[in-house]
Amino acid sequence: MSLAWLENIGGLTSTAGTTITSSVTADTKGTAVSLGTSSGAATALVIKLGLGTQNRSFLVDIGVDEAGGTSYTYFITDMLYVCADSSTSDDQQQVATPCLPMTGGFASGSQFAMRCQDDTGSSTLNGAIELYSGTTDWTLDFVESMGVDASTNSLGTTVDPGATVNTKGAWAPLVASASGDMDFLVPVVGPVHTQTTNNGGRIWMDYGVGASTSEVAVIGNTSITEHIDECKIAICGGYEVAISSTDRVSARCQSSRGTSGRREVSTSLLGFKRTASGGGATWFAGE
Repeated sequence: MSLAWLENIGGLTSTAGTTITSSVTADTKGTAVSLGTSSGAATALVIKLGLGTQNRSFLVDIGVDEAGGTSYTYFITDMLYVCADSSTSDDQQQVATPCLPMTGGFASGSQFAMRCQDDTGSSTLNGAIELYSGTTDWTLDFVESMGVDASTNSLGTTVDPGATVNTKGAWAPLVASASGDMDFLVPVVGPVHTQTTNNGGRIWMDYGVGASTSEVAVIGNTSITEHIDECKIAICGGYEVAISSTDRVSARCQSSRGTSGRREVSTSLLGFKRTASGGGATWFAGE
């Protein structure tokens, strides 16, 4: 894999990103907002979100029109972003995905856009994209954002570690069955958006598959550290882990804090399917 940075699309002059506004109606996607047009062909991208309205939970779609128009195809949907209470808007964490090589890439002159929904309506966050050109060993096709249900709300799945510190709590189901086979997972973890003060400590997350009471962790102890009064969201890398279309997927966590209302987290899993570049065999975890 050999990639080179091409350019930033969206709000570079503000050092914050382009402002994306949700619909006035809660839990309904707002109008797509253009981030800009690419100056060259791109193979991969990094998605960046931040500076959202406080006490809101967002779901974000990322789209493209490779002809440069506004007939967007949304190639990643319902990406979770959470903003809890904080002393200033600048405390709201800006997050970035891993570099994602997308199947087919993006033509020069492609126009990129984002749209979002939130649990209240008429809220904003900022978004931008980094584009990269070059070659990769494999590419990704988005399958689903597990742990969210955009048709009913704009929230992630709440995971409670329980009152006993440094001990894993109960598994919380993200999906009863995955909507397709996946083998590249991106965990998104943040505070519950109504929290006024966060965990103020360390959180270790597990993601697992299996029937209730028989879950087996496939991602273990991915960790985030949060600071008191700064309710942050984190994207915890990318994992080459396989999940089948019949798997029930769940999450659990442990925390260094046991106070109810401060220990809980909101989470989702972005799921992708990998294919070897140029077609051929699909790549699986461990190869």
